[in-house]
Amino acid sequence: MHPDKSTIVADGPKRHRDANDYAAIRARLLTALTQRHDAELRRASFFHRLWIAVKIRRAVRAELRKIFPPGALHLVLARR
Repeated sequence: MHPDKSTIVADGPKRHRDANDYAAIRARLLTALTQRHDAELRRASFFHRLWIAVKIRRAVRAELRKIFPPGALHLVLARR
């Protein structure tokens, strides 16, 4: 029996973006922020709704960068 091998990788953010947990976290953040702005979205004009959508996407992107920093090295556990 071989022990688990861990490796530090530089492409961790790309690996996270390709993983299911990244998509789930992104969807959860998007849902939460959309619900937070729901009342404002309902009474806003078309262009104002577009602007709110841009703000929501920027906020989601900023939160994802906090969770998965682009320049960080990541630890990957490889099972043998």
